[in-house]
Amino acid sequence: MKLALSIIFFFVALLILSGRWRRTRKFSPGDQILRGHRKTTIFLALACAFVLAGCNSAPRVARYRFTVEVEDNGRLVSGSAVQEEHCSFNDNPITRGMGNVLSCGILGEAVVVDLGDKGLLFVLLTEDPDRQAPDGKPRGLISQSGTPFGLLQDAVLPYQDTTPKTFDTINALRHPVDVPIAHLPMLVHFRDINDPKSAERVDPNHLEMSFGPNVKIVRAAVEITEDPVTFGIQNRAVWIKELAGSIGKDMHLPYGHLLNQINDGSFRQGIRE
Repeated sequence: MKLALSIIFFFVALLILSGRWRRTRKFSPGDQILRGHRKTTIFLALACAFVLAGCNSAPRVARYRFTVEVEDNGRLVSGSAVQEEHCSFNDNPITRGMGNVLSCGILGEAVVVDLGDKGLLFVLLTEDPDRQAPDGKPRGLISQSGTPFGLLQDAVLPYQDTTPKTFDTINALRHPVDVPIAHLPMLVHFRDINDPKSAERVDPNHLEMSFGPNVKIVRAAVEITEDPVTFGIQNRAVWIKELAGSIGKDMHLPYGHLLNQINDGSFRQGIRE
């Protein structure tokens, strides 16, 4: 749809400019013929743009609950968030070779697991570049959209592109789907929850290094739901609502520093207040 609208605006601009040009010069009989051809060309281009827009599949939405369960010395603690993934497509027969997906986005917030006096575990909306798959790509969120929906897609339809059929198949699921712990997005905790600069990366396979002995993730799952998207992560840390850009944006840190990798979109996306 965005591509078609761009084409429309482009040719409308040409039409306006050609109208101004005609008013500033005198036309010969031959020019009259060219004017007719020009009008026909513009009309056909506009018609094609509208047809292409109508040939794309309708946008798709998937709403899911992302849950992470942690065992803390025999006690099970879980955190979850309902998030929403949406994609629009460019799958008409003419332009689909330019890419099947026009745009994808997420509405929702990161998962938080409250471990009491040991602190909060944040499962962000950000992939972790320090954890790599055998092909060299970051672990977790390997999808068109780079969201937990990608974890669900990888589990149900591995190695397949994001298409309308992908959404339809996943939306038909009626059971939770486990995802590999090693594929989780970036995990962090804060030594001081009131100081965003105290962030530390958490290894999903070794939570004991951050939260003490006998603490580990035992399960992560994504489940399609009709529950409303959950909000309120700013109640866990008041600075999240005010965060704009990366935590380390004014600290002159190396490009790959953790604080430069964590930004407002790591905690919340698609939210307007």
